[in-house]
Order: sequence, then C-alpha cells, then structure tokens
Amino acid sequence: MLSAVKHIADLMIIETLDRLFTSLCDSACIVAVELGQAAEPLWRALGEAGIARAWVPESHGGSAATLADVCAIARIAGQHAAPVPLADHMLAAHLAACHDMPIDDGILALAPAPATHDTLSITRGRIDGQRHRVPFARWASAILVPIREPDGEQLALIDPRSVTITQAKSLCGE
Repeated sequence: MLSAVKHIADLMIIETLDRLFTSLCDSACIVAVELGQAAEPLWRALGEAGIARAWVPESHGGSAATLADVCAIARIAGQHAAPVPLADHMLAAHLAACHDMPIDDGILALAPAPATHDTLSITRGRIDGQRHRVPFARWASAILVPIREPDGEQLALIDPRSVTITQAKSLCGE
C-alpha cells in the first residue's frame, strides 16, 4: 500500500513539473536566454516549488529526494529543454549541504573537474588560479568548485562577484 501511495505522489509531482515547464519554457524564455538573459521566472518557480532543493537533506532546507527522484526531475527538465542548470544545481546543492556549506535560493553552478589547463589551488585558505568552462557561472549566486590538491580533493564555494568571469557560449548556446 505504501509503495502505491508513493507512486501516486510521484506521478503528481511529475505532472506538476510537466505543467510548470510547459508554461514557463516558452519561446520567449528561450529567446531571452539566447540573448544572454537568465530564465529568472523559471528559476524562481522551481525554487518556490521546492524543486531546486529537492536533493538537499531536510536538515538543510530540502526535501531529501532520492537519486531516482532527481533523475526523473532532470529527465523532465531535459524533455522541455529547460534553459536552467537544474541537474547541475541539484548535484551541487546536495554536495554543498553534505559538506555543511550554505545554500541560497539562487543558481548554484557546478564547476567541472579540472582540465589540464586549469590551475586552481588552495594556499592558506586562499583560492588562486583559473577554472575554464563553468556552465551558467554568469547567472550563479555561487559556484561549487572541486579542487585537486596533493593531499586529496576539496570543495570550495566561490562567490562569483569575487572572481572574473569571461562569458562564452557552450556548444548548446548556453
């Protein structure tokens, strides 16, 4: 019986998300993003619906969704070509919460693993160097960055206002 109730709740969430994306991922939203503007109404609606914090533990203001739930959310966002980094944000928010880092309501960009030309390092608590190709960094309220150090990896939460961001478009036009 419990699994049937959960399945019905899951279907209701999926239908709600589908309606949300259908109403907010319209041509005006896509054109605005292609012109360099953030999809703020869409992101705000995802935040108000609790979707952006779905994978965050309840103790950090989320709903403690399962990995399967997060994959379903990401699939629906992908089906609608939602021009927001929802999957990246959910992973970054989950990791940040698991490391007791603060999470606000804005977009949390996730920097990719370092490439050979990336030079980030931490020295006495200060982050120095460069990280290339961080999706949605220009619209983020924070950037979660994995940094490889000789003694292991660390996560750093960076305020994008404290760094220089050179805007570029990805192959997807983001």
